[in-house]
Amino acid sequence: MIPMGQRSRSRSPRRQTTTLEIARLVILREQARLGKDWGQADLLRTQLQDAGVQLFDKTNQWKCSDGVTGRIPSFDEIEAGIDASALLSPVETPLPAQNGDALVEDIKQLIQNREMARGNKDFDQADKIRADLQELGVELLDKEKLWKCPSRGLQGIITGFRAHELSDVEVTTLVLQREKARMGNDYELSDMIRDELKNRGVTIDDKRKTWSCADGRSGAVPSWGSLTGGGEAAPGAAAQQRPLAAAIPAIPAAARLAVPTVEEELVSLAVAAARNPDTATRALHALRQVFAGAATPARPIPSGRPHVSQAPIGSHGLIAPPQRKPEMQQALQLIKRTRDGLMLADHEIEALVATRERFRMAKDYASSDELRKELQSVGVELLEKEKKWTCTDGRQGAIPLWSNIGMGM
Repeated sequence: MIPMGQRSRSRSPRRQTTTLEIARLVILREQARLGKDWGQADLLRTQLQDAGVQLFDKTNQWKCSDGVTGRIPSFDEIEAGIDASALLSPVETPLPAQNGDALVEDIKQLIQNREMARGNKDFDQADKIRADLQELGVELLDKEKLWKCPSRGLQGIITGFRAHELSDVEVTTLVLQREKARMGNDYELSDMIRDELKNRGVTIDDKRKTWSCADGRSGAVPSWGSLTGGGEAAPGAAAQQRPLAAAIPAIPAAARLAVPTVEEELVSLAVAAARNPDTATRALHALRQVFAGAATPARPIPSGRPHVSQAPIGSHGLIAPPQRKPEMQQALQLIKRTRDGLMLADHEIEALVATRERFRMAKDYASSDELRKELQSVGVELLEKEKKWTCTDGRQGAIPLWSNIGMGM
């Protein structure tokens, strides 16, 4: 690494301009572009060219004729008031050739830029950054939220879809990947994920099998038994915790094709409230429905009339046809609560998407199409070719592979 003081004294050969001044001109040009002042932007580009500076907008970099390089900030960084010194880099290529902290930080920055581009639906830019990373030997595992660089022995996590915080999908996916790494005795990977999450305000309590965010969000760490589909429990996990882990509203367990008991539904709702305080009101409302509905033991009927179980209520308030499967009934009840003004959480969308995939696996196309339309009605679109879902509020996530969810029958 070149010390900051040395870099700031570097000069271009044509004009005695410090790299710090160059970075400031780059910021001014991006401010002009953000404001669509193309004339001013062109003038600043010419001024930079006269100073021996080349601008590479496709890779978001600039380079001096004396070899010193830096990056061009994103519009989000411009709006946030980025400092010019943050744009300086001692390398001549998109990433330094050597290993070390500098390389890791630059990889992280490129990955974050790609995630922000994906979040803004700028898929062309995201694909370009992905290609740049591939040329450097970086493999992106989007589903697992991990990246690896085998040639340099480096690895890390993929985050940055939301500029200022980790999304629910990122947190729950990384917590899941850490448990899988622990199961496989890959302690280097598990420790890396734990440390990276901690640096971003997410703490994992292995004894209590929970995770918590600095912003108040929290959730359960899945047990090893829920990951393997068997009875193997994580170290230190009591046997009575297994139903809780199995009821976590995550993709592997929440959308199983099985008839849920009253106890399982109550546990699932309680865990949903514990995972995120924002869902507590919704969970309480659902609990009242469970206690008031036909799922609870039949109470004595004062009128003396014989008790007749009512058919499940669909998402439009109509009587659901008897051929509907229990998991479809649950899905419609969840979507109905959404129409009452309660937003679907990320893990709930994932569970609904996984339920639809199970219908497709079972060749139950009628249920699959019905659930797809119901999801569309609450703003969730399924992009089959891209294997992802998107929400009208900007959230998105991956459609799980069949090999990862199983039939669950």
